Amino acid sequence: MFLALSLIQTCTVDGLEGLVLAALFDEDTQFAPGFSDERFASIRRHQSPAEVLGLLGEPLLRSTDAAGVSWHFSRSPHDTHFRVRVVHFHEGTVDETLAEFSVD
Repeated sequence: MFLALSLIQTCTVDGLEGLVLAALFDEDTQFAPGFSDERFASIRRHQSPAEVLGLLGEPLLRSTDAAGVSWHFSRSPHDTHFRVRVVHFHEGTVDETLAEFSVD
């Protein structure tokens, strides 16, 4: 059982929680053109914006706040449940990625 749960966790960017939530709620996700979860999962800390663009293409939205710059590769066109895919940059390189199922 533990092995099966571990496999699910590593085989999907949303993890087990994302799989369960996606089964319970209707999903309304729009991804950036050319985006893939496989390439998103390959993003690593300290990669440059150019490397991220090469892997994922242009984001749907770029935002800036006190923590740095964020590139959003998914959104909900109808403002409801969707799969979040964001790359956060700090001081010019990838700081972290965010992949989760958002329930609104």
